[in-house]
This record gives sequence, C-alpha cells and structure tokens, in this order.
Amino acid sequence: MHYRRDAFSRNGLDTIVPLQPGVVLGQRETLSAIDIQEVRLFYGCGGTTEPNGFNPNIYYRLTTQWQGDGKSLDIDNDGTNNRPILAETGGYTGQFWKITPIGNGFYRLTTMWQGDGKSLDIVNDGTNNTPILAATGAQPGQSWKITSTGNGYYRLT
Repeated sequence: MHYRRDAFSRNGLDTIVPLQPGVVLGQRETLSAIDIQEVRLFYGCGGTTEPNGFNPNIYYRLTTQWQGDGKSLDIDNDGTNNRPILAETGGYTGQFWKITPIGNGFYRLTTMWQGDGKSLDIVNDGTNNTPILAATGAQPGQSWKITSTGNGYYRLT
C-alpha cells in the first residue's frame, strides 16, 4: 500500500522523517524493484527483477534473520581494526550502510560513520578470511553479491 507522507498523522506533519536531509522515504507512485520482487516471491511468480533494487543515495541497516532487528551490523571502533560486529541496534553511524553498485552485479558497502573512504572488505591473511572496514580500492574482497532469499532477507557473498 502507498500512503501520503502524512496519512497517519494527527497534526498534519510527516509521520516518518528520514535521518538524512533530502532523502525520500519509500515511493508513492510506483513499486520499487524490491516491492516487485517480494510480490513475485509471495505469489510464486516467475520472472526477474532489475538487479539494482538498492538506492545508493540512502543508508540501510543490516540485520540478520537469526538475531532480528535487535542487533545490527556495526563497526567496532577499537582504534585499529575497524571490525564488523553484531551490536545492539541504536542510532550509531557505524550501523548505517550505503549499498553502491560497482558493476557486473556487485556492490560496495560503506558506512555513514566512515563514508565512501572505507568499505567492507575481506582480508585473506592465509588462514582466515577476516572481515574489516578497509580503505576503499579495487579489491575483490570489497565486491559483494547481494541475493534475495525471500521475505525481505538477502545474502551477502
């Protein structure tokens, strides 16, 4: 359903306001690629959806099916490692992620906290594939596939 921005307001003001100025929440005239994909999955329809259903001008909160909305992907600012962790959901800028298409169906993930200068990366140190927030570059560990698993959940690979 699509409603006016003040449809549920008692005082005529916007019901939901984005954190970032100038960002439009949702859509009021058409379905997004994600909406279409979810309707197709719900009704068992075939077909494909445009691959870029993410808006690179807004930030997303990343949660897991396992922990739900109570925990979000955050960056532990320990001064050196900038390690991703699941932390209690809050208004922390390390929990807001921008998903930017970089071509061939891959995306780059950056945080509001560090901006475009640091990306979610996987460092292969020979024994472990360690996730970190690292300087943005043309590194294969910074290229992520995002695949819908249905019901609004996605898998990062």
